Amino acid sequence: KDVQVFKGHLDFQDSRMSSLMSFLTSVPRATQLLDKEPGHMLLVNSMEHEFRRYLQQVHRHTFRQDKRDPDITLYDQMNQPVVMYRVKPAAFDLFLGGCIAAYLGVVYYGIQNFG
Repeated sequence: KDVQVFKGHLDFQDSRMSSLMSFLTSVPRATQLLDKEPGHMLLVNSMEHEFRRYLQQVHRHTFRQDKRDPDITLYDQMNQPVVMYRVKPAAFDLFLGGCIAAYLGVVYYGIQNFG
């Protein structure tokens, strides 16, 4: 049977859903950024408007970090600086370890034979 669940103004429209999906994927949705920039507020307002179109009870809740809880730190993921360190290669560590082992071997040999 061909049953239509939604009729009238609740009917599914392909063009509306495709434009909504392209709008949703155009804005990064990191939780920390949703209340800082006007473009992200437009995203939240648009989503709230779409939900209100199909649902009766839509409420927006704002959550803030508790000042007494220092264990949780929310980082801004979109503006992270790239940190690079110059690290000596592992070959130098192997060479240095070999030199130390040779030195200890010479000291041990000297103590055993001449001590």
